[in-house]
Amino acid sequence: MQNDKLSLFWLGHAQEKTELEEQRVALVGEVQSYRTKIKQLEDDLLFRLSNSQARRPGDWPPASSYSATHAKDWPSVSS
Repeated sequence: MQNDKLSLFWLGHAQEKTELEEQRVALVGEVQSYRTKIKQLEDDLLFRLSNSQARRPGDWPPASSYSATHAKDWPSVSS
C-alpha cells in the first residue's frame, strides 16, 4: 500500500514537472519573440529619426501630438 502511494506521488510529480517544463519553453519562446519585435521597432524608430528633417524634438509631429494629448497624464512639478 505504501509503495502504491509513493509510486502515484512520483508519477504525479513527474507529470507536473513535464507540464511546467513545457510552459517554461513556451514562455521563453514568447519572450524571445517580444525581444525580436522590440528590436525591429527600435531599428525602425532610429531609421525614421535619422531620416527626419526635424531640427528640434518639438518640430517632429509625433512629439508635439504626444505632448498635446498626454500632457494631462503627467503629474505637475511644483518648486
